[in-house]
Amino acid sequence: MKTDDLIDALGAGLEPVGPARLSPAALTLAAAAAVVAVLFLLGLRPDLGAAVQGPAFWAKAAYTGALAVVGGWLVLRLGCPGASARPPGLAFAAVVGAALAVGAGEILLSAPDARMDVWLGDTWRYCSANILKVSVFAAPFIWLSARGLAPTRRSGPGPPWAC
Repeated sequence: MKTDDLIDALGAGLEPVGPARLSPAALTLAAAAAVVAVLFLLGLRPDLGAAVQGPAFWAKAAYTGALAVVGGWLVLRLGCPGASARPPGLAFAAVVGAALAVGAGEILLSAPDARMDVWLGDTWRYCSANILKVSVFAAPFIWLSARGLAPTRRSGPGPPWAC
């Protein structure tokens, strides 16, 4: 058998791979698991009504939402062979850079003796551990959602967020 015949035989009957997508159902379950974990592990904030009226709540929500959207975009691009992760990587850097700029401005505008308290706040001792605990509940669903990524080849042109 010649090499060309072998290549033709191996390539016969191949069908294009569909575009890679995160599973919306699994991501919805991940979000629901995170909410349930927050309610179960941390409880509902007693001053939630007042906190929602302040700008800090919405700034944190916008930052978290932007990180989730850009992070999902980045995961999709990293799951596509040959796809460039540069655009979502730059968007991720822009979101983090904007948060750092706002934080630096807040620290610089505070009194010098209060800067450490402004930087660390009073929740730094337990907040990271709480985030990790809540993430444990959502992570399995996120992993299930990502199982459809990384096809063996690109199937053709499509929207910029898909392979």
